[in-house]
Amino acid sequence: MLSLMLMLIGVQLFAQQRTVTGTVTDDKKTPLPNVSVTAKGTNVGTITKDDGSYSLTVPASARTLVFSFTDMGTQEIAIGNNSVVDATLSMTTRSMDEVIVVGYGTQRRRDVT
Repeated sequence: MLSLMLMLIGVQLFAQQRTVTGTVTDDKKTPLPNVSVTAKGTNVGTITKDDGSYSLTVPASARTLVFSFTDMGTQEIAIGNNSVVDATLSMTTRSMDEVIVVGYGTQRRRDVT
């Protein structure tokens, strides 16, 4: 009786999770390694392999995957009923304004510019 009960609990816990796989590429279709892939609102996540692929076991309640990578925009994609979710990330343009780098000490902006 106890083993049957434990088996039913195990099946129920397993049914509450699912595996989502996919590939992350840039806008030129080049695979992106080391992209962070997380299930939004959870602490479940992974990073992509060298070929841009990932596999992530997410809770059944997870609705969105968040893809983020340095110098690329963050993208959120709804999972829906899909078991394969591919993402394409694009470069973002960031500019720095009024950065002054000195090798030593401190200087005021008006003294340098």
